[in-house]
Amino acid sequence: MAYDEKQFLDLLQEYKSDETRKARRNLSTISFVIVAAWLLGIRLVDIRVLGLDISQTAELPVLLLAGALLIYWTVMFLLTWKHDKEIQRERAMLLSAQVKRFTERLRVIEQKRVKSGVEWTPTDYPDVKAALDAYKAQQERTGKAAQFGAVIKQLELYVPLLLGASAAIVLAYGVIHALRPVGS
Repeated sequence: MAYDEKQFLDLLQEYKSDETRKARRNLSTISFVIVAAWLLGIRLVDIRVLGLDISQTAELPVLLLAGALLIYWTVMFLLTWKHDKEIQRERAMLLSAQVKRFTERLRVIEQKRVKSGVEWTPTDYPDVKAALDAYKAQQERTGKAAQFGAVIKQLELYVPLLLGASAAIVLAYGVIHALRPVGS
């Protein structure tokens, strides 16, 4: 029974795809721009986008376009996050299956030793014992990292979503304000 310490460590680490990172970054960026502009009292039409001057554009289309981008990046972030979560679940199952295989083999060996009353040591016993010992040691060494990882995982999910929700509120306010008749 082969044991690869690096493979076990890889399976212990949370899976995060580049797509999720990019979607999280893009959602955070568009949300930040919308919220920051609102907090600073800057209209979105007054912001230069890719060198384009859109200050002569009506405010409503710009707000709707920003809203469409916000929705798109929110959906992309949630889909890629869910995708990563499913892959992580599969990785956890693989790790669990490997550990279970080693644990079961060690249990069988120890039962045979007890039943026979003889110091019986199969050829794979040292490998199985070493694999389980290394896995347990790895779990202990990475325990603190797992705690930090859990906090990071929560922040990576909720901060962009809260920023997105704040930006959606700001955009809704802007659209309502843009639809009001002039002078009211």
